Amino acid sequence: MPGARWLIVEDAFPDARGILLKPRVVVEAPFRGEVDVTLRSPGGGERRARASLMVSHVRGALAPFAMVRLRGVALEDAPAGTEVWADAPL
Repeated sequence: MPGARWLIVEDAFPDARGILLKPRVVVEAPFRGEVDVTLRSPGGGERRARASLMVSHVRGALAPFAMVRLRGVALEDAPAGTEVWADAPL
């Protein structure tokens, strides 16, 4: 399993480019493009996906927050309780 858990899915909903995950995450240094992630389901199954960030806040004293977008998976592949893991922390 990769080394950094990004989030535990609370909710997911489709958008034009994939599915967006809640909760939002704080990102000190947002990246562009996509990275490989591992989805670990509440039942213990794993699958690979591609992830990007949709940054919602980039100004002010607070760190930017973002939503994680998954590509190449169906909505039912990321139910509540799914862990999103990657090689590097956010």
